[in-house]
Amino acid sequence: MGKIVLHTIIGLLSVLFLYPSTGEFFIILIMPYVIWMVFSTDAKYLPALILHAASATTIMLVISLSIIGLSIINYNAFKHKKLNKPLNYLIYLSPIFVWLAIYKVLVMGEYIPIAVSYIGYYLSFFAFFYGVLISKTVDNRVLYSIYFSLFVLSLSGNLFDTDYHRVQFAFSVVSASLLISLGLRKSIPGSLILPAIYGIFILFSDPKNLTFTVILIIFLVSLFTVLYYKNKKELLIKSLGLNSFLLIVGVIAIGVIKYGGVSFAYIPDSFESIKNLNEFIDRFSFKLFWDRAPYWAGGIEQILFLKPILPDPAIPKITAFLSTNQWQNVDFGSHSTIIELIRIYGIVAGGILVYLLISIVLRTRSFFVLPGHAPLLLAFSLMSIITTIVLTLAGTFQLLPEFSLISMGFLGILYSKYFQTNVNNK
Repeated sequence: MGKIVLHTIIGLLSVLFLYPSTGEFFIILIMPYVIWMVFSTDAKYLPALILHAASATTIMLVISLSIIGLSIINYNAFKHKKLNKPLNYLIYLSPIFVWLAIYKVLVMGEYIPIAVSYIGYYLSFFAFFYGVLISKTVDNRVLYSIYFSLFVLSLSGNLFDTDYHRVQFAFSVVSASLLISLGLRKSIPGSLILPAIYGIFILFSDPKNLTFTVILIIFLVSLFTVLYYKNKKELLIKSLGLNSFLLIVGVIAIGVIKYGGVSFAYIPDSFESIKNLNEFIDRFSFKLFWDRAPYWAGGIEQILFLKPILPDPAIPKITAFLSTNQWQNVDFGSHSTIIELIRIYGIVAGGILVYLLISIVLRTRSFFVLPGHAPLLLAFSLMSIITTIVLTLAGTFQLLPEFSLISMGFLGILYSKYFQTNVNNK
């Protein structure tokens, strides 16, 4: 436990104070240490690596590139676990992404970390394989350290006005599952209860945190926590199947087809101002048809117009028709993982990555067949898989390098634990 705490404390000090104040000098200084933690292939360093990646500095790219090297070195281990094909796809795609990064540096004159971050969605897929490699050493001590690390970063957002809202989101979702487990009379260490209550408090204390996406994820995580402990595992697993992605495609299609043609007499500004069910439905419809669908439509229209077989390094911004009845260039893309991967990486590479993302979720869901998961492990498991599914519709940050160890990394841990249990039972 001592080593976990030591490296976690170093990670906290780095992300809260050293990265913001010392910049590139500290990154260069700590780089060998971070690479060493990755190549140690031990989960006791996972809490620290999550913290270093959360800094969203160049060090997160160092972690991602180190994980790629580690994955290739351990190729035979993935072959044994029937993961050689997904890894092969990523390796076969690597020339496209190497070319893309080099082009942005040499031709477009971009700063190397900026150019590499452009292929960050691709790099994040390798976090899944890192999770597979370290899964045997993941235990309660590691999970506690991760949870309390997320708690400290969330707390720092209020104390030091730092912006780790994605980490705060993950912390709140895990906290919701823990409190549901507590309500179901499952055994939870007393030291987790107050942080879990705080995780829900910070979510509801600021209306800006209560987006439909966040509410949907927390609702699903809470529901599936109940389903798991009520032994409704078959229903849980079916809900995490291919139908969920088909539903997402259907929602996107409906939003794109109907957006702009839906009007509202009154649109509540936030959840605080919603007074009845009709206003809730109006707010939901507005978010679907006017707050998300324009970006989806803009991304799809760009794909259909450009027909990018391979990635375009100078891909233009999306043009979206917003609720203000104005056309606007959008900086943050199509706001959907499915659309965005194809838009920025091309039909070939982007399409393969979409396939791999769905495949990873479908492989991982079998973890929930296994009985007896402790509340904290279940909470992290549900957070990672449901966040990955839902953000396929309404976001992309599950594939950002600073978040990928929490999302894709945990999916790898789940897959490996299920696979190993299945092998041992034969």
